[in-house]
Amino acid sequence: MTVPTENVDFVVNKSNLGKCRFVSSGVTPLGEGEVRFLVEKYAFTANNVTYGVAGDMLKYWQFFPAEGDWGRIPVWAIGSVVESKHEDFGDGDRYYGYFPMSTTLIVKPDRVNSRGFFDGTLHRQESAPTYNQYTRVTPEQGFAPAYENHSMLYRPLFTTSFLIDDWLAENEFFGAKTLVLSSASSKTTFGVAHQVALRGDDGCTIVGLTSPANVEFVESLGCYSKVVTYDDIKSIPNDEPVAYVDMAGSANVNAAVHHHFADQLKLSSLVGLTHWQEGGQNADMPGATPQTFFAPDIIQKRIKELGAQEFQATVGAALAKMYDFADQHIEIVIRSGQDGVESVYQEMLAGKTTPNQGFIVSMNG
Repeated sequence: MTVPTENVDFVVNKSNLGKCRFVSSGVTPLGEGEVRFLVEKYAFTANNVTYGVAGDMLKYWQFFPAEGDWGRIPVWAIGSVVESKHEDFGDGDRYYGYFPMSTTLIVKPDRVNSRGFFDGTLHRQESAPTYNQYTRVTPEQGFAPAYENHSMLYRPLFTTSFLIDDWLAENEFFGAKTLVLSSASSKTTFGVAHQVALRGDDGCTIVGLTSPANVEFVESLGCYSKVVTYDDIKSIPNDEPVAYVDMAGSANVNAAVHHHFADQLKLSSLVGLTHWQEGGQNADMPGATPQTFFAPDIIQKRIKELGAQEFQATVGAALAKMYDFADQHIEIVIRSGQDGVESVYQEMLAGKTTPNQGFIVSMNG
């Protein structure tokens, strides 16, 4: 494959995410043991916006540093080898993992095996292993050619959904009879609802919170027992124990949930920031103390308990069912080039996308 003569980064201002630009530079020569990837395509979702919003707090900016006040938002992508100084990597080898919104990426493969590798680049070693792992794009690793876009779009989100459901079930839903999920139209959230619904009588009554504009879509999913708008939270019965999983990150919504359910609120788990513009701290709320759910920690726990292969097989089987479920409700939209990159980013940042679409983007397209 032809080695690119330049690299292009899409960077955003860390303190003003709406400000963005493309930065071109010459390619850096490879060191011994390094590999250069061409970033073929990636998924962009509200989850990636969360990476920017929480970039300092959760150290997402550290994965792919940029100069000054600028940062590169990480994305889940497929890359192909275009240059290698590592004996185990050849031109055209394809891997899935964490990439920047750039045209190329240099990695230093470590712990290489037939399934993939970990990036041994020094500045990434303090990060959770999940973010440094790259998987071969082969059917044996769960990447059927017809489902590559599904893998990029849904694998990170639905893996989190699977882990939340698994964690809730392991803890017997913290004694709750009702599970309340905010941002019910988001893919991660309806992934949780789908998994819990599959448990039948072993699960909970599932209430989805959403905006009036998304009620029809959320109801069409068929995995919620009840759909309630944010301004109607008080209509939910509060005479039984409740578990709350928050994907929205809205201070107002969280306050309404806590004050409505009060001592009946047995779990308040913070996962996402789809309503990041409404974020903020709430002090002295009744009910369970809010706690942050961090998927990589749960992944490492399960891998230790089950072993990596059994864990991946279990998640893979669940993902296959969720892909089929998503295909009934979501259209995968392809955009390419710099205009495609920026338009998807700005629309997602401003909350102007519709819940029945998922985006695959290629800067090299």
